[in-house]
Amino acid sequence: MLFRGTRQEPARRSPDEKGHSLRGLAARCGSRHAGGDGRLVIGAAERGARGVGIDIDPSLVLRSRENASAAGQSERTEFRTGNFFDADLTGATVVALYLLHSVNAKLLPKLRRELPPGTRLVSHSFDMGDWPAQQRITVEEKWIFLWVV
Repeated sequence: MLFRGTRQEPARRSPDEKGHSLRGLAARCGSRHAGGDGRLVIGAAERGARGVGIDIDPSLVLRSRENASAAGQSERTEFRTGNFFDADLTGATVVALYLLHSVNAKLLPKLRRELPPGTRLVSHSFDMGDWPAQQRITVEEKWIFLWVV
């Protein structure tokens, strides 16, 4: 399994409709994130949010938990081993993804079905196929996409 972490600058500069960073957005709202090493969820927790990270790779979940502990954010974060397709997304106000185009396209029906209106969806590098993003910025030659459900 390949893990490619989000670089720090795109993590800081992911947009919302008011130009806030993803961390700032998540700090206001709380978030669900598709796993990795936990840096988006931890960054949001450092600004006051509560967040959940989900990854299919148990070693990345462990790494995320260790990173949260090292950052003093274990109480505000939760990291779960699981499949994002099976995850309960109710209660999420922000969902951050770093998944391939094809995975985003397969996940889109679930997102539209389970996320309430107003939920923000941010994807690093990959779009949602036929659903055009409401905002797209480029950070360090990578695209960051935003949709509001």
